[in-house]
Amino acid sequence: MNYIIEKYISNLKKEDILKYANKNNISLTNKETIFIYDYIKTNYKKILNDPNLLDLNLIKNNTSDNTYNFILKLINEYSYILKR
Repeated sequence: MNYIIEKYISNLKKEDILKYANKNNISLTNKETIFIYDYIKTNYKKILNDPNLLDLNLIKNNTSDNTYNFILKLINEYSYILKR
């Protein structure tokens, strides 16, 4: 499963994040888009290896309440992947 996730993330673009957010009626600022993109690209491997390394405080401090709540919702929906 990690290989599929790694392949997807290696091809991930900021535009993909914006499209996904828009599809879910979430408006991201440019700052949020850059933060989310950079956070994913920088941290996905260590989080796949240890989901406890996900830094929710850092995410909360760099996103609006609406965006943060949406990210929490996604984490709850897809965390089963990380628990393998």
